[in-house]
Order: sequence, then structure tokens, then C-alpha cells
Amino acid sequence: MKKIVIILGVVMSLFGCVTVQHRPDLNLPQSADLAKTGKYSNGFRLLWYDVMSEFNVVAEKENIKFKNYVPSADLVENHGLRKEGGKVYVSGFITVSDGSDFGKKEKKELQLVRMTDNIYTYSCELSQLPVIFGLENIKYVETAEKVFTKK
Repeated sequence: MKKIVIILGVVMSLFGCVTVQHRPDLNLPQSADLAKTGKYSNGFRLLWYDVMSEFNVVAEKENIKFKNYVPSADLVENHGLRKEGGKVYVSGFITVSDGSDFGKKEKKELQLVRMTDNIYTYSCELSQLPVIFGLENIKYVETAEKVFTKK
């Protein structure tokens, strides 16, 4: 009986080692990684979670890279993303550290507009959103949200 329990334990631990979730594009952070930094708003993390969840499913079926990913109409609607010319855009605000030369090192993938010394608005294609993760001197990132009026 003891041998059976030991064998079952070994077999179960081996199954645990081989059941790894497939992540097609390993250089993209998961939403849990974003939560640890404290630099991203809940809206931004929720957007990224939904994008990565949908992308992982689509990528497994169609074997595509993130730059070629097109989000579903539901995702675009739920997160208030903007569609223009067949491309999907996300926008929001970035707060940077005081004294940072952030504006001088703009990334060509992001459209940045300086609002104050340390607050910028950004707009970029959804496929370019990971560029934000590589920016230096970021204190906080937030996505823009739709404003709904009462009828």
C-alpha cells in the first residue's frame, strides 16, 4: 500500500511538471506581473489581462504574433478603444518622475503630448502597447475611459 501511495505521488508530481500553459509570445508581461509594480491603474491592468487572455487563445489557433493581433469587437467596446483605418488605438495618461527627460526620449511608436512637467497623454496602436513597459522613469500609467452621460 505504501508503494502505491509513493508511486502515485511521483506520477502526480511528474504530471504537474509537464502541464505548463502555452504562452506564444514570451516577452510580453502577464497582468500579474503588472500588479506587482504598482505603476499601472486597474483599468490598464484589466485591459492588458483581457488582451493577453484573448491573444493567447487566438495565437494558439492561428499561430500569430502580437503585432498582428486584432482584438474582438467586444474587447474594443468594453475598454473604449478607438478604431481608425482598420487599426485599434489605446490612449491614456503617463505620470513620470520629477526631473525626468522623458519627453526627449519619446518612442516613435507612441504619440505623446506633454500636459504638465510630469504628466503626458499617450496614444498608440494596441499592438505597440508593450512599448510602455520599457519606458524609464514611469511613476504611473492609466488608460482613458469613455464618459457616459445619464439620459
